[in-house]
Amino acid sequence: MIGRIVGVNVIRQAKGIVKAVGKAVYAGEKQAAVKGKPIDFWHESAVKSYTDDLLSLGYSKESASNLAKEAVAKDINNWGRPISCGVMSRRYSDTELLRIEGKLDGAGTDAMGISQKLRAQDIAKENPIVAAKMKENPELFLLSQEEQLSKKILDDAFLKVLPNAFATMEYRGAVIPKPCPLYSYISKLKKGDTYKEVGYMWTSPNREYAFGNYASLGGQWRPSVSVRYNILLPKGSKMLCVDRANPETLLRRNSQFRVCNILKDEKDNFELFLEYLPQ
Repeated sequence: MIGRIVGVNVIRQAKGIVKAVGKAVYAGEKQAAVKGKPIDFWHESAVKSYTDDLLSLGYSKESASNLAKEAVAKDINNWGRPISCGVMSRRYSDTELLRIEGKLDGAGTDAMGISQKLRAQDIAKENPIVAAKMKENPELFLLSQEEQLSKKILDDAFLKVLPNAFATMEYRGAVIPKPCPLYSYISKLKKGDTYKEVGYMWTSPNREYAFGNYASLGGQWRPSVSVRYNILLPKGSKMLCVDRANPETLLRRNSQFRVCNILKDEKDNFELFLEYLPQ
């Protein structure tokens, strides 16, 4: 259900309506078409349908309503253009996404290594075996000088960036070993819990990109499972655009999310539906 938010079904319905009234909608005619009664009726129905879908997954009423309105409005504006075109134009045009030329790109790359070390440090607090490894090989757990600088650049960027002016959906895919600390953590989650991420979190507004590239099983040398994150970011959340070539964004470290729903299939693969809790 949530996949419809990215707009595929919206555009199909929109094209059907356009065909029914006997004309194609181009940029110059768009505003006039949106004012028509058939479009008004479809717009209201689509918003209600998407809101109901989000509510059924456990998202809050206010966030679900805001996101549905934004999604439908964006899809109307994107009629006749591929979804990927709208996704990529967003990375370049959104004034809410801060880029620090010449600095943020390198820091964004370091964010992955920084996050892995921060997670390992967090695990060491509870796991005596990991704590012993940290004592034996501190260089594997502690941030280097370069990583500390990148962390400062990223944290400063999050302080400066303006909050998002609208609600949006972001997606994340991951393949994790079974067993591992993250697998154990997710296995214990239940609806209403708070999901905590001590490191930075990579996301994408493109569901197919996130799941297809990062949650696809195959080639693992040990038992693994996929984890698919569907993340609702309410209005006022903060994110950084750290990759101009790909539809990827970064959420701040120590982010927290409300678990709206969690699904697990017969092969122990997870799908999480989370709502970001702005800090």
